[in-house]
Amino acid sequence: MLAANELRQVVSMQQRSYQLLLWLAQLVDRRSLVFPAMHDGLADGEAARQWLAANLPGLPPAARPEPKELVPFANLFGSYLLHSFDLVETPGTMAVTDCGCRCPVCVRIVQRSHLQPKKLGNADKRRARALKFDHLATLALQRDVTLSDAAIEQLLDDPSLGTAVAMATYGDQLVRRSRGDGDGPAVLALWREFAWTKQGSPDPDFELDAEIVVAAERCVAARIDPTALRVFAIEMPFALPGNRRLVAVTSPPDGLTAWENLSPRIGDALEVRRPDGSRVLTKLAGIGTATPNPERRADVALSEPVQVEDVPAGSELWLPTPEPPTRR
Repeated sequence: MLAANELRQVVSMQQRSYQLLLWLAQLVDRRSLVFPAMHDGLADGEAARQWLAANLPGLPPAARPEPKELVPFANLFGSYLLHSFDLVETPGTMAVTDCGCRCPVCVRIVQRSHLQPKKLGNADKRRARALKFDHLATLALQRDVTLSDAAIEQLLDDPSLGTAVAMATYGDQLVRRSRGDGDGPAVLALWREFAWTKQGSPDPDFELDAEIVVAAERCVAARIDPTALRVFAIEMPFALPGNRRLVAVTSPPDGLTAWENLSPRIGDALEVRRPDGSRVLTKLAGIGTATPNPERRADVALSEPVQVEDVPAGSELWLPTPEPPTRR
């Protein structure tokens, strides 16, 4: 499964690098920056890194990488011409109107932006499906689940899961791009499966959010393996001294590994699943570990309404299965 914390960092960098791309494109359109300078700065990740390092102080604060982010930020920034956009030296003109009327009085001619979205072909869409297939196969392998090619194709064709699969695969590709490993315009085809409407135009209300992608990945993983969101079997519940509102539960040995893989955050919903099949919904209030911690145990604090008597022996801690995201 995607490492949630890494994905959160990468999405933040993606949003800032995209704002930087738009800012530079505006400079080119206004002739404040010559075309070759921008084009050469986007040639690849290494060229982008050198350009960013040389120009860092003058970049807009909202579109600037932290020094420790320079390499992955540059990889994302330098990948836009491979994945999503063409930088056109002579973009031509187009007719626009503010009122919808196409008469000579209302229509005006303006120059197109030098930065233009790539045009996708059928090969890009086929490649996008292949990326989704590979992502599902990888998830199954990670969960030790055997899925036939036919079973994976069935998941791909499930309309209730389509947006989640595209979003999860895009998240995986985004992380790969930050590491310098991209896959071309097929990634843009994935993007349009959830960031564009069914009618084929950009959804003006959509904004990429790491938590949505994390939820999509968890939704897909739970469809492949129903135990994917099981955090650990609770070994020992106990009340926290001096705080009647919190209950702590201790994991078995190596329980910290599953916790790190799923990466829930303070305030996230959790479920206590009891041996009789009943469930109690609670929230994560905190996590602690001993030092040293050779057995890699985790002590997890749960907020109300859970009490110690609500967590009998044999109970398990789970992440709730999220609803699949939908496309407008």
